[in-house]
Amino acid sequence: MKRMIIVMMVVLMAANVGWAKAPPELAYDNLDFLRGVETFLNGIPTTSIEGLRLGLASIGAKHSNQVVVFDKLMAIKPLFLTGNTSSVYAVPFLDLKKDGPTVVETPAEAGPGTVNDAYFRFVIDTGAPGPNKGKGRKYLILRSDYKCDIPEGYFTGMSTSYVNWVALRGFLVDGKPDAAVKMWEEGLKIYPFAKAANPPAKKFWSMCVCDPPTRSVLQTDQIYPSKQSQSDKLIVNDDGSIDLYYGPKALAVKEANWIQKPYPGKGLVCCFTSLQPHRGLV
Repeated sequence: MKRMIIVMMVVLMAANVGWAKAPPELAYDNLDFLRGVETFLNGIPTTSIEGLRLGLASIGAKHSNQVVVFDKLMAIKPLFLTGNTSSVYAVPFLDLKKDGPTVVETPAEAGPGTVNDAYFRFVIDTGAPGPNKGKGRKYLILRSDYKCDIPEGYFTGMSTSYVNWVALRGFLVDGKPDAAVKMWEEGLKIYPFAKAANPPAKKFWSMCVCDPPTRSVLQTDQIYPSKQSQSDKLIVNDDGSIDLYYGPKALAVKEANWIQKPYPGKGLVCCFTSLQPHRGLV
C-alpha cells in the first residue's frame, strides 16, 4: 500500500511538471532514495552511542564497572550530545552480553540521570526524574527478552540491546566539583546481578611510592610518584588488570604505567589505597 501511494504521488508530480509519461522505474528509484535517507537518519543515534563507547574505551573504560568521572568538568574537546560544563558527569557503559543482568546503585545525592540502549532509546531514568525520586536506589538493567522472574527491591529497566549507556550527573557545591566526585567514588556501584550478594567495587584506587626511612612521599623527578585510576591514563590489559613498573627509567612502551625509582638498591614503601575494595581487586 505504501509503495502504491508513493508511485501515485510520483506519477502526479510528473504530470504537474509536464512529463508525458512517468516510467515505473522513476517511482521505484525515488522509493529507494527515500529508504536510503531513512536508513541513514535511523543510524545516526546508533553511531553516536558507538562513538561514545569507543571514546571511553580508548581511555581505559572497557568494563561496566570502570566509570569515567568528569572531575574537572566538561571542557570544549569532548563531543557529547547536549553536554554542559556545570555537571559532574559519571559515565559507564553496560555490557549485558558479557555481564548478564546488571545492577546500578546510585547515591541519594545524585542529580538527574538516564540509561539509553545502543540505539539511543530510553530505558529508565535515575535521580529526581526517575522512579526513586532522587532518594538513591538500585536499578536492574535487563534485556527485553529476559524470561526469569524479576527480583524485588530493584527499579527495572528493560533494554532491547546488550550495550547500554548510563549518563549520571552530579551537582557543584560552592562552585566546585569535589563533593560530587567524592559522591561518585563512594556511592556509585555497578556489578552483575549474579554478584549482588557480594558486589565488587568500581576499582577507584591509588598506588603511591614512599621513602622507607621517612614513610613520606618519595622525592623523584615526577611531580606525583603515584598512579591512580581517576586521573592517570594507564595502559589496561585485555583482562582489565593493570601492570605498574618501577625503575630509574621508563620502558618506552609502558611509560604511562611507570613510577620512578631514582635510587638503585634502595627499597620502597608502596601505599595502595582503594575505596570499597573487594577480593578480586588485586
